[in-house]
Amino acid sequence: MGNNTEEEAADYQLKVRLAISEFASTARHIVDVIGVPDSVAYEKGEIPNYRGATRPRIRSYVNINSSNFNNDITVQIDDLINKFISSGKIKLLPSEARVLLSIVVKMYTGTPPLGLTAKQMQILAENNIDVDIDLYCLGGEE
Repeated sequence: MGNNTEEEAADYQLKVRLAISEFASTARHIVDVIGVPDSVAYEKGEIPNYRGATRPRIRSYVNINSSNFNNDITVQIDDLINKFISSGKIKLLPSEARVLLSIVVKMYTGTPPLGLTAKQMQILAENNIDVDIDLYCLGGEE
């Protein structure tokens, strides 16, 4: 875990975020209440602004992105824990809200290290945060 060399980092892209959903208010209200940098609100009924999107979103949700852009999963998760959980911001969410730690990995060659520390797993469990890992194998030159 961690301590990736530049060569290893070039073989994959890693994006870690917290996704908040299943709340009654608007996503923009959640962003205002928690006041966490790097938060993005997505409202139910909006048409996504990426190419080819024509269907409206079926639910509102908020993404909190890691502000650390290196390919070390431990560093990115610690960044999110510090700015959302350890800071107490998670306690500002409505009780019905669901929080998910989303890990997206786009691999070109090889397999990146995807371990969470025992402390990270304990903090996520204590705060009822689910974990979702999506792996995309994009191939590479052989």
